[in-house]
Amino acid sequence: MMPLWLLAVGGRFLRLAFLYHFSQAKLMAGSNNSVNGELTVVHVESGDDQSLVETNTLHKAFVSRQQSSVFIPITILDENWYYRHRNKFTTKAIFKFILGGLLLQIALTGLVQAFSTKFAILPSPARGNCLTGWEFTPVFLTSGFYVFAMCPIFISWLKGVNDAYGIKRELTADFTVGVASFVLYIIFAAIPLFNGFNKVFPAAHWSVLALMISHICSIVLPAIDAIHGACNKQSKTSFSSFESMLGDSTQFELFKHFSLRDFSVENALFYERCIRLRLMSCKQPVSEKGKLNTDILLEINSIYHTFISSQSEFELNLDAATVREIRRQFQEKNITLTIFDTALNEVRNLMYRHTFPRYVKLREKSLNESGIF
Repeated sequence: MMPLWLLAVGGRFLRLAFLYHFSQAKLMAGSNNSVNGELTVVHVESGDDQSLVETNTLHKAFVSRQQSSVFIPITILDENWYYRHRNKFTTKAIFKFILGGLLLQIALTGLVQAFSTKFAILPSPARGNCLTGWEFTPVFLTSGFYVFAMCPIFISWLKGVNDAYGIKRELTADFTVGVASFVLYIIFAAIPLFNGFNKVFPAAHWSVLALMISHICSIVLPAIDAIHGACNKQSKTSFSSFESMLGDSTQFELFKHFSLRDFSVENALFYERCIRLRLMSCKQPVSEKGKLNTDILLEINSIYHTFISSQSEFELNLDAATVREIRRQFQEKNITLTIFDTALNEVRNLMYRHTFPRYVKLREKSLNESGIF
């Protein structure tokens, strides 16, 4: 049980570090390229272009002074270590990491059983304090390697990571409890002075206690927090406040950076690009023959390959039917200004239902504590 717990915590370390730093790379790529020029605030009035622009959320929006620039994020992402090694941090890869660790532990245990005469499983399981024999050395070695070698490396990877779900806090608690329980086990098992205490509370029970505390920190407390948050988020977040945030350039910039901690930065970047596209369409209307301007076509193509195509690195969490419809229109070259409208509505809904409540909660907490978000 202990090796599995240690490997699972290690896998979570790897996944969290990857998600945060990869999202950070996405935000940097999107911020540096989506608006290739100085940001400014634009007021959009209702009028002839009202069918193309939803004025209720575009009273204030971001727009570039260099509208003809083309968004190419891959050149920046290619320089990021996490992007180049992203295949090593997939769920499948981490599962292989955990499985490999377990197989190694099983192999070491089997090797011990082959040479042990005192604690062999066959012909009958041993009865006695097997934790004090040399047969327990593989567990000591693997646990010690994890606690004193791997955990410091994982902690260094999480330096600067600040997620919105408290995963870093949980992993830090697991690390602290794991180190403490391992050290206490060594002390109580190796020093004869504690033999009397071990009869009441065996040294191996420190590991059991660590597992219980880890379970509380990683499962029980997050579940309670999720239930509490679900009961209160609707009362604190209204759709009008969400619309107001989207329409305010300063607040949206804060929201976009918070989405990094929520691992949903691609939603904010996609929304920003769609708003830019609509503002471009206002300045460069459709021709009399119904043809879109070249700059608009380039922008639509850029958005598609950045967020929608099968090879996109900013892939959105959209309904499968929505993605199929957009890809079908591209294959048929049926490009219109409304091609991303359904996707945009889905993204807005995701931001409102999931990211925005956490953004409001953290903002209120930060303001109460220091006045700094």
